[in-house]
Amino acid sequence: MEEETGVAEFFAGRYALVTGATGFMGKVLVEKLVRSCPDLAGIFILVRTKRGEDPQQRLEKIIALPLFDLVRDEARRKVHVVPADLKLKGLGLSPEWRARLKQQVSVIFHSAATVRFNDPLKDSVLLNTRGTLELVNMGLEMPQLAAFVHVSTTYCNVDRYEIGEQVYPPHADWRETLRIVENADEEGLKVLTHKYMGIGEPRALPNTYTFAKSLAEHVINDHSDRLPAVIFRPSIVISTDSEPVAGWVDNFNGPVALLVGAAKGVVHVTLADKNIVADYIPVDVCIKAIIVTAWKKAMETGEEKKKCNVYNCASSSVTPITMGEMVDLGLDMLEACPVGKVVWVPSGIITPNHFVYYVLFFLTHLIPALIADAALTLVGHKFRLMKLQRKLYTANTALSHFTTRTWRFANERLLQLDEQIPLKDRKAFSYAIVDRQPRDFFEKAVLGGRRYLMKMPDDSLDSDRKFYLFMLYLSRFIKFCFYTFVLYLFLNSKFVQSQLDGILSNFS
Repeated sequence: MEEETGVAEFFAGRYALVTGATGFMGKVLVEKLVRSCPDLAGIFILVRTKRGEDPQQRLEKIIALPLFDLVRDEARRKVHVVPADLKLKGLGLSPEWRARLKQQVSVIFHSAATVRFNDPLKDSVLLNTRGTLELVNMGLEMPQLAAFVHVSTTYCNVDRYEIGEQVYPPHADWRETLRIVENADEEGLKVLTHKYMGIGEPRALPNTYTFAKSLAEHVINDHSDRLPAVIFRPSIVISTDSEPVAGWVDNFNGPVALLVGAAKGVVHVTLADKNIVADYIPVDVCIKAIIVTAWKKAMETGEEKKKCNVYNCASSSVTPITMGEMVDLGLDMLEACPVGKVVWVPSGIITPNHFVYYVLFFLTHLIPALIADAALTLVGHKFRLMKLQRKLYTANTALSHFTTRTWRFANERLLQLDEQIPLKDRKAFSYAIVDRQPRDFFEKAVLGGRRYLMKMPDDSLDSDRKFYLFMLYLSRFIKFCFYTFVLYLFLNSKFVQSQLDGILSNFS
């Protein structure tokens, strides 16, 4: 393959296979391929039936999103749904679909994963590890396969604090783990979960997700001599920076959820260290880099083709921002861009101390929620704040391992790859992490959270700003009254009166 072949040119006339297309990153990947690779022959996406919706119905819901406004008709022509389930042996593919995929696919983008931290070991390993193996086995039978991009995570080696662009020694043997998981009973798996993750040790893995993703990297690496493999590790992926629209997001995960929750006045205290560096990456930046790594692998020949390239897609080494700075930015932007009608004025308290967090959560979250639920019950409202607060508590404590520690993710290889993008492709595919400014991005993120998560129209901004100011002044008035009352009680207490009387008697 000639060196001057561009990124978009490489994809011309080819078919790509995408797993995880119904997820956040997968949706943006499919849209970007359709929009920026106009001569792409087509995209196969593996989708399972879920909650009564068949794969085709799920695709229609995805294409109806604002994300696809620029390419909706083209996406309907080029995106083909393949009924499948990555938890099943053989991926649940029919013989007809398997034969078609083997003959037509040139690039595999494997981003499917269960990202729930509290999943049982078996569920996480079957999807994240065995699902990867099943896809690898099919890829090995694809005569036209030029690149296999496995989307991992920078956090699959969090037992280290310095994480380079390399595959580290395994936490367990993936073949043996698969055999055990497929055959052991539930009680045995509970014991093994603690052993595998090193629970109780200083540098334990925090959950089954990081463990299973780590094993999946070794599935890829162990087949790289026969598979044109890339391991791509994004850090915390959040809303778009600019493409196809700024601030697009479709889930309440990560920093944007924290900002939106705090902006709404629902989240008042967070279990985190304000001094740690929060590593985030805009999803459109991440997707550009993923596509470029596939192109790069396809361009390689000889022994280079057999090497498993690892790329850390992280931002903290070039545009660092701490948790405290991020929350301060969010609070600064609230008056200009409130997230609808606020429940109460945000406070943005951050503490790394678990006991302090529990006390503050009880005072600022649970007690107000109980009072609000009692009031809502009286007026016949079914919404319950206590249910929301339980979810917030569970999510915050599950994430505390990541919000109270800092890791350094080396990304020299990823930065160098951006410089290798052909000039004709730079406008469409350059991801230029070094050029991102945190404040500019988070302004877009807050506005995007308002539009796409809270479904608030832009023409209500003026009224929301006025309401925010009203709540701000009301909060200050209530605090003034409260502290005045406390001061009055203090000054009129017998102890204070006796002390004052003693002082005055000394002057008489």
